[in-house]
Amino acid sequence: MISEMERVTFIGNDIGFIFSSSNEAVKTTDGGNTWFESDLETGFIFKDEYFTNQNLGYVCGNRILKTTNGGLNWQMIYNAGSDNVSSIYFTDTQNGVCITNSGKILRSSNSGISSYVELYPLTEDFKFGHAISNDLIYAVSSPSNAFFRINDKGRDINFIRSISPYSVNPQVLGDSSLFAI
Repeated sequence: MISEMERVTFIGNDIGFIFSSSNEAVKTTDGGNTWFESDLETGFIFKDEYFTNQNLGYVCGNRILKTTNGGLNWQMIYNAGSDNVSSIYFTDTQNGVCITNSGKILRSSNSGISSYVELYPLTEDFKFGHAISNDLIYAVSSPSNAFFRINDKGRDINFIRSISPYSVNPQVLGDSSLFAI
C-alpha cells in the first residue's frame, strides 16, 4: 500500500488521502473502505497539503503540485529547488501562501498557476511552519527550536517561546488553536 506515512487528511466524510514522504499517495472515496493510488511526480518529497474543495488541492515539498481533479493527476506549478516548501494554505481557490525552510514567505493570487511572489524573507531558517491564513503563520525555527507567530504577511514576527530541548511537531487546528506532538 504505502510506506512511511507522513499525513492523513480527509475532505468531508468520505474523500481522504494518505501521503508519504517518498512521493506516494493513496485516495479513498468511501470513507477508507477502499484505497487507490494517486500518483505524484517522481522525486517529489512531501511536506504539506491543502485542499480548497474536493477537486482542487495542493501538495508541497521540494515542489508545489496542484490537482484540479481530486488527485487523479498532479501538475507541478512551482519548483522550490533545494529550498523545501514546508507549509501551504489557500484562503480560497485563488489566494494562497507558503513558507519555505529558509524563511521565505511566498504568495499566489491566481490559484498557483504562475510563479509565486516572495513577500518578505525572514531571518530564521524554519523546520516547519503552518499558515492559518494569508496573514497568519506559525513556525518553528532551526536549529534553535524557537516558536514564532508571523502576522501581516511577514512584517510582524513575534517570538513566542523556545521549545528546546523538546522535539515537537506543532499542529494548528482550523480555529487557530495550537497543540504540539
